[in-house]
Amino acid sequence: MLSEETIYTVGDFVRRVVVSLLEGGYRGKFLCSPCLIKLTRDHLDKSYSLVEVGWAMNEVFKGPGAITLLPSAVCALCARKKPVPCLGVPFRNENRPEEGNRAGGQNDTVKSHGVFVCPPIPEGPPSW
Repeated sequence: MLSEETIYTVGDFVRRVVVSLLEGGYRGKFLCSPCLIKLTRDHLDKSYSLVEVGWAMNEVFKGPGAITLLPSAVCALCARKKPVPCLGVPFRNENRPEEGNRAGGQNDTVKSHGVFVCPPIPEGPPSW
């Protein structure tokens, strides 16, 4: 009986590293393609060429999935003067429900340019 084997592409590995970087130590920061290529290449096996990683990164930027794409932002690493497309995973307040998950359909979190902004805390004693 033959077993099904999964074949991973360079793009699969690049995407996994990018997601890991942006959900880990770079959470809340948005990074440009050249910086992400360098960081990703540093975390991959040296058998992957810079060109391969670059092509795969292009695909990540075309279809970022769960990662937030800002079409025009300043990179947190290189701080290029001209805003460029950047990817990132914004901080989220873990103690509050996700956008749209609150009873009554109210949103208590507003998403604006990849940054989650919480409304002001009501005055007075807690209601617990």
